[in-house]
Amino acid sequence: MAFPASWYFATKWLENFASKTSIDYWIYILSIILVILISLGTIIFQTLRTARTNPADSLRYE
Repeated sequence: MAFPASWYFATKWLENFASKTSIDYWIYILSIILVILISLGTIIFQTLRTARTNPADSLRYE
């Protein structure tokens, strides 16, 4: 949902400049891939960290 809106507003914003340029789709694809990789990395890190903890340690502090 944000992809079409950002493309539309960025295109309209760039039309206001004297030297015209266009936005390539690969920039959006690269940003989507980057967001997915960061999200997966964070999820994997948190999952592994939680799996390595001793459940008794968590229960001790509750």
